Amino acid sequence: MQKKQIEHPFHKISFDYDDTKPWTARDEKLLNTYLRLHDSEARRHENARDLMKRYGEHEKHIEEVRKKMKQMKEKLTATRDAADHILAQIQLQVPNALENFVKQMNETNDFIQEYDKEIRKLEAETMDLKKLKDHYHDEEEDSSLWELLTDLKITYGYDKNMAIDYVSFDDDEERFREKASYISRQNDNYMDYCNRVIENYNRLMLETEIQYEVWKEFCRRMVLIEHITGHDSGKTTISIN
Repeated sequence: MQKKQIEHPFHKISFDYDDTKPWTARDEKLLNTYLRLHDSEARRHENARDLMKRYGEHEKHIEEVRKKMKQMKEKLTATRDAADHILAQIQLQVPNALENFVKQMNETNDFIQEYDKEIRKLEAETMDLKKLKDHYHDEEEDSSLWELLTDLKITYGYDKNMAIDYVSFDDDEERFREKASYISRQNDNYMDYCNRVIENYNRLMLETEIQYEVWKEFCRRMVLIEHITGHDSGKTTISIN
């Protein structure tokens, strides 16, 4: 018996083979299937790590947009507070009251419009990442290579003409399965992190939708103020949908 060793990046393959027997087509198919399975598991792990990195960058973007959302909320609150007093200030003839209010209103309106561009970019980014994540899960659920390896071992298990030593090959496969199981748990942890980022994004979208509804309600209120003052505030309503 001779020892066959292959330094695969995912798992060091090591099993015995009978060097007095010719290397058959069955030996070749079994080993090639085994190597393909190693390649597949290595690729899945690399894809999982890559997704975690991408979602890590995505989370940074989410937090950047959340800061702007909080600024938008503050500006909207301040503008709503100013609207509570603008009619009284006009009646009291407070100097530049209407001009100052309209300026504040326009600044808030412009900030919301710019924020909306940012949230749309974030939304598109999220959809792109979701496609990659869905593709990863499709590949993760594909067990065809594992099934093929099992079928080949069952079919070839009693073939005495093969050079590969079945027992040592089976031992190596057991070690490989243990490694694959360990890596799979790591991959699951990566996906759990990605899911937490998605939840964070969903919270931001909900917070944004709430503020957009506040803004829409405020714009409806501004119709009365515009009618009384005879001045168009230049407001623009927007929706999260």
